[in-house]
Amino acid sequence: MGKNSHNILAINPGSRYFGVAVFHNSDLREWTTKVLSTKPLRQKIQPKADAPLAQKHGGFSVAEKKKEIKSIISEYLDVHSITIVALKQLHPSRTSSALSSLVSIITTLAQVRKRKIVEYSIDEIKQKLISSGRLNKKCLMDEVALRYPYLHRELERERKHKNPYLIRMFEAVALGTVCWNDVDSKGQKIRLHTQQ
Repeated sequence: MGKNSHNILAINPGSRYFGVAVFHNSDLREWTTKVLSTKPLRQKIQPKADAPLAQKHGGFSVAEKKKEIKSIISEYLDVHSITIVALKQLHPSRTSSALSSLVSIITTLAQVRKRKIVEYSIDEIKQKLISSGRLNKKCLMDEVALRYPYLHRELERERKHKNPYLIRMFEAVALGTVCWNDVDSKGQKIRLHTQQ
């Protein structure tokens, strides 16, 4: 990889599913919504008062989710030789302790592997990508589909969904685009994540 070459892993985190986009420089290589597929318990019976915590919460344990997220992110870091991990900043009023814990796992994993970490709020992403008009998620998805026409099919699919599902993926692509634009225009001088 050249001196000015960057592989970016953009992540829009979520406790059940999260958006991922991989960029090799400005080239969007992969985009998806990853579902945390921890296995529920086999039996669907009412748990007893002294049942394990995982049983009480629909079969999903925090430890299983942490292990799975570590595995997924590690694979992306290795397979794509990621140099920068870009995270959508969590909104304080819409964040659970479980989600904060998952994001902490991602940042720790990136730090241990000596990857740069950057964060952008959704408002920063919208302001940097949408030149005029309304700054909402629908406009952001439209802008992403304009920049990457091969995502138009996913955009049409998302518009048909009653509950948004692919929005996390579109936001991850927007996040990666903003990150690349900052790296490209400023070289190495991008705002680094600070551990809270």
